[in-house]
Amino acid sequence: MIRVWFLLFLLDLVLTIAALIVCSTTEDEEFAVFPKLIWMLAIVFLPLLGPILWFAYGRQPRIRRRPGPGRAPQSAPRQLAPDDDPAFLQSIADRQRESTEADRELMRKWEADLRRREEELRKQSPTDE
Repeated sequence: MIRVWFLLFLLDLVLTIAALIVCSTTEDEEFAVFPKLIWMLAIVFLPLLGPILWFAYGRQPRIRRRPGPGRAPQSAPRQLAPDDDPAFLQSIADRQRESTEADRELMRKWEADLRRREEELRKQSPTDE
């Protein structure tokens, strides 16, 4: 008997948590009968009944229309994927080109600095002859 009560408690707890999450993330204009605060209080203070009422009557039913004869399916304008967008691809190529040029210039400066330092060291150290 204790197992049955424990399972009912777990069922109520899971339903309450799920109902609170769904209720708190629902937009204000989607509530059917009562405002959000009333539903949240009902879910918390009416064990098992509050979550069931929320899932049954809490939100307005969503109308899903199927395309039928004479009605074309409505689709949103399709956005190009980044790898299909020529402007995006060009911007990547430009950035790569600029980065490569900057890297080469930096390498030239480092090499010149290295040559200068080596020359200074040669002048400072005595020659072994």
